[in-house]
Formats: sequence, C-alpha cells, structure tokens
Amino acid sequence: MIKFVIATHGYFAKGLKMSTEFIMGKQKNLYAICAYTSECKDFPGMVEKILNNSQEDEIIFGTDIAGGSVNNELQKIVASDDRLHLIAGINLPFILEFLTTNESDLSKRINESITASRKSIINFDEFINKPSTNDGDGFDSF
Repeated sequence: MIKFVIATHGYFAKGLKMSTEFIMGKQKNLYAICAYTSECKDFPGMVEKILNNSQEDEIIFGTDIAGGSVNNELQKIVASDDRLHLIAGINLPFILEFLTTNESDLSKRINESITASRKSIINFDEFINKPSTNDGDGFDSF
C-alpha cells in the first residue's frame, strides 16, 4: 500500500487534504501533518507515529518548501529507508495527479505528478485582454 503524507508549516497541509477530499471524496491513505501548530507540537514524534503504523507501506511525504524545517527534518528520516519518498513544493495538482494515476512504477508516478504540477502553474496575465485563439471548437486555448 502507498500512503501519502502532506507535511507543511502551519495548516497548509490540512487545507490541501480538505481540498483533495472535496474533489475526490474521502481518501483513506492521505494524511496531513500541520507542523508547529497546536495539532502537532512534536513534528518528529508525529512522523514516527505514522512510520510505526506503516511498517510495510511505501510513504510519500509532500512538503511545502525545500529547505524549510519540515523538509529538512524529513530528509534525515527518508534517507535511511527506501520505502520513504520526499517531494518538496507540494500543491493540489500534484496530489490529484498522484492519487488518480494508474502508473504502477512509483518513480514514474511521482515524476508524472511533478510534471502535471508544473504545467498547472500558469500566468494568466498573458491571456487576459488578448485576442482569442479560438480555433472554432468552442474552447479558447492558452
């Protein structure tokens, strides 16, 4: 089984989990750790608890920012266990892609999700008040 743990500073993790479940419904293998909040004063302890309950599972940790304290702490933990994976810069498109893809190769699944995540970041200033590129199919392209 693959578990996905969103671990961020503050309540960003909870927001991502709630948005994911709003779109996809309840996800039994999706967890949120809101580090350094009243819900999680002991971040390493919370991670340890998840690891102890997931001895046979692969775990993807998604953090908010590379170089941040949450990511740095997880780097130490992930380095010693091949079942654990760490992705920094997590966003909703990454999570949705990861949870909906059928790719069985975990490395490919992660990389495809990163690609989808990057493609979802769009500067719409380039498209606002610009001539339409409607090619007749009824949809504007961007």
